[in-house]
Amino acid sequence: NVSLGGKSSQPGGAAGATDSADAASSSPGKRVLKRPGFTFGSLITAGDYLYFAGTGSTGSDGSYAQGIYRCRKADCEATFEQFVNGNITFLQAFDDRLGFTKWVDDSWGFSTVALSNGKDEQVAIQGLPSGSSVPSLFHDGSVFFSLAQDRGLYRCALPSCADNPTRIARTTGRTVVTPRAEGDILFWSEYSFIFRAARYGAEPAVAHLPDDALSEAPASTTDPEHLGGDQLESIDVGNGRLYANVGRSSSGLPCDSFCPHDLVSWPIAGGTAQHLFTSDDRLSEVQIFDGE
Repeated sequence: NVSLGGKSSQPGGAAGATDSADAASSSPGKRVLKRPGFTFGSLITAGDYLYFAGTGSTGSDGSYAQGIYRCRKADCEATFEQFVNGNITFLQAFDDRLGFTKWVDDSWGFSTVALSNGKDEQVAIQGLPSGSSVPSLFHDGSVFFSLAQDRGLYRCALPSCADNPTRIARTTGRTVVTPRAEGDILFWSEYSFIFRAARYGAEPAVAHLPDDALSEAPASTTDPEHLGGDQLESIDVGNGRLYANVGRSSSGLPCDSFCPHDLVSWPIAGGTAQHLFTSDDRLSEVQIFDGE
């Protein structure tokens, strides 16, 4: 738990968080939990609690378990407890529930539980093709996810996908994409493109280039066999803006981790780019939190 020198300190955070940009370098990190032999996975905060997926030894008796664990941010060691049992990853808090990807009977699926106590598990969908675990987006009464096997992006109504998954878009390559949303507009990125689909995907997805104007990409350029140029590392949406981390190519060839990376944002409805940060080193995930 390290102060980033942001707008305010979080409950249980390291002392000394201020509005100063120098606060991060002057505030030491504080270890909140240590579990030898335990592997930590997906981690989020919601309310007073820290939630994380994990597996391994959980006690002095050498007992082994896997699932979702939680603790109070202000006193993590003393309040550490298992919250949900199972092979779980990709946590997301939404409304008053916790959503996640879960491995059951040799297949992946999505479930939710009450944030208050980890009970009332509702299985949104199960039996997805195996392979790599599948990230999802729980948003506005639905769960959105993609499958690499058929290049499909899907929408499934909560709590139990009663109408079966609706395929809303075809992805470019045989990769799993991570959707983002602002209102009823879905966004995801692949290779050199940011895709935008309005009305929860009821309108056809449109590919855009991460240039100054977020220009619409010519259909001929989205063939994954002939890709080149700038490459999207990750995107996020929030505060009415779309943010992207872009590897900039100077040769016209596909950019790799050695390209300079550019953090850029545009208005959700489209408009001129704002360049926020450029690095000679690779940048990985971009995330919006607490208005920053």
